[in-house]
Formats: sequence, structure tokens, C-alpha cells
Amino acid sequence: MGWATSGVVAMSLLLTGCVIGDVDRDSSTGTSDAGTVAVTTGPAPTTGGEPGPTADSESLDLPTVPGEAGVVLLDAGDERSGGSLADLSDAAWSTSKVPLAIAALNNAPGDETLAGQMRLAITVSDNDAAEALWASLGGPADAAAAVQDVLRDGGDMTTTVPAEKRRAEFSTFGQTAWTLDDQATFASELRCISGSGPVLDAMGHVSSDQSYGLGRFDGARFKGGWGPGEDGTYLLRQFGLIPAQDGTMVPVAVAATATDGSYESAQGVLDQIVESVWDTVAGAHGVAADGDC
Repeated sequence: MGWATSGVVAMSLLLTGCVIGDVDRDSSTGTSDAGTVAVTTGPAPTTGGEPGPTADSESLDLPTVPGEAGVVLLDAGDERSGGSLADLSDAAWSTSKVPLAIAALNNAPGDETLAGQMRLAITVSDNDAAEALWASLGGPADAAAAVQDVLRDGGDMTTTVPAEKRRAEFSTFGQTAWTLDDQATFASELRCISGSGPVLDAMGHVSSDQSYGLGRFDGARFKGGWGPGEDGTYLLRQFGLIPAQDGTMVPVAVAATATDGSYESAQGVLDQIVESVWDTVAGAHGVAADGDC
């Protein structure tokens, strides 16, 4: 396992410089997850000062970046965190498709159509497929309850999945306020959640254009999500399980924004932050990769 070369990073940024995909927009607007939307540049982030370690002895010392970032990981069950976004509680965007996909598959086991939609929702972050998964769970209240139940099964006892849209142009589930520490906790229990197997497998086959950040770890099982805040600033998020040197899988959640508010710059920040904690993640002790839960 090793960090991608600077040439690959540069190429990735070039590929995302003109358009980006998969903002969690409601399919009724005509913008699907499989399509693209133009990059928008918003004002500078308004969430605070420079990224940096907290006073906690378990803090992660992140580098100064042109924006803000946060990392939370679990090492032998202990939380380690760093960055000004470590305490972020904001829209989950497409990372919410993971508990959504598990809920939908558990609600209709053996449904091949839903299984195909799950793979699209996870591997290429297709919004139309995710909306179909949401609709398969019944009305909005039933769907929200089903997804929230999956979060509870994964040890996240605090996150509330909304039943009504918080922003009219975006998906209901994508606007779930999900903290990085709750994401890391959920990731730590993900393998043991009933019905999670196919979703975890799909998380290991995310499309190459979305495999920046945590996706640069060989064998990563992760999901990303991104979208603009009310001020137009793009927030990028990822969480998942990353292979460690001892054969375990380390639960990690990351987030980033850029000073110029753009998606492509935030992607560069996310890459830089993940690279800075590469050795820490590789040397951590995570959860069992297989075996009994």
C-alpha cells in the first residue's frame, strides 16, 4: 500500500477541473447522480480558523492547508482526531447512501433490481438509484426510520435521519447531519450489521474518478459525498474502513473544504490531509477484517 504519485493527483485534479458529478440533488430537478453539474465557487468557508491539533493527547497533527479539514479515526477502539472540522456536524451528502443501501436490501432481500441500484448508488454514487432505494422503504417517515435503525445497529445512537427535505433541491437522506465521530463509530461496526456484506463489497469498487482521498489506500472500503453549503462552499466527505499493516481495518472519517469554496480545490485539500495521516492509519489497530462479530 502506498500513496499515489503526484502525477496521478495532478491528473485527478485536471479531470475534475471542469465538471463534477454526484451532488445529492433530487432527481426531480433533472440532475441525476450519474450526471454532472458545473463547478461553483462560493465564498471562503465560515467555520473557523486553521486546521490543527486539539489539546487532546490523542490528537492528530494535521498540516496547514488552503482551507479546512478534519479527521477522526479509531485506533484500538480509541478515538484520534484533528483539524478544525473534526467536530463537524453537517450534511452527510452521498456518504448517507451506505446505511440507506443496507436498509433497502434488508427490506427486500433477494430483490435483484434493488441490488443493482445499490451498486450504482455506492460505486458511482448514482442519485437516481439512491432515490429508488429510498422509495422502496415506503413513505418518507418509514424510509427515515429504516435508515436510522441501520445507524443504531452500527452503534450510532445520536444521528437523526430527516423525513422531510431540509433543502428543496437536494435529497432528504443526503441532508442528514452526520458527525465524523459517529461515522467512524458506524464504520467500526459496519461489517457486523445484518445485510451489510454486499454494500461493503461495493464500497471496495468505487469508480476511479471518485477514488481520491481514502480511495488511494489499497483495499479501502469507503464512500464519499460532496455538495455546496448554503454559501456555495463545497464540503467533501469520506468514511470507511482502511487496511492497516497488522491486517485489521481502521475506521476513518474525513472532511474538507477549500478557501476558494470550489470542489476541485477541496479535493486537493482532502488528498493532502489523507496523505498526512497515511502512516498513522497504516500503523493503527482497527477492527477485524473478517471472522465472527
